Amino acid sequence: MKDMRIGIIYSTKYGTTAKFCAALSSCLDGRAVVEMFNLRDGRPEDIGRYDAVVLATSVYAGKPRSEMARFCASNGEALCGRRLFLFVCGMDLEHREQDKEAAFPPLLRNHAEETTFVEGEFLLHRMNIAERLLLRVFFKVKRSLSRDYTSMANDIALRISP
Repeated sequence: MKDMRIGIIYSTKYGTTAKFCAALSSCLDGRAVVEMFNLRDGRPEDIGRYDAVVLATSVYAGKPRSEMARFCASNGEALCGRRLFLFVCGMDLEHREQDKEAAFPPLLRNHAEETTFVEGEFLLHRMNIAERLLLRVFFKVKRSLSRDYTSMANDIALRISP
């Protein structure tokens, strides 16, 4: 369905969620018209113009990015009128189910075709000294950890736009 329109709306702190969304957009290229929005820079004017909407946010200490929480609160009804896919980027695998619940309100989670936890990255070069120290002390992280999201994004793209 080449004329399908997909809005990818995300909120990121260090760029991992943006990296995942860019991989997803790349995998959807040629299957749909994709528009991406970093909520830090702006938001779509009309959710109704999309056949499907992807929401993605990072979660830190069990809390989603505030931009995403505000966006969901003010656009819940419009989002429920679209095919909806939710993604949570985080590093706490033990609490991934709680992070998915915390990231998006029940209205959206219940409507979504998919709610997926995406394992994040440790990008030490983008963190301040206090954040790096916390990671070293509590999580024993001594170096950055980067991921390639291409395979995962391709699998998801097939579900969004077969």
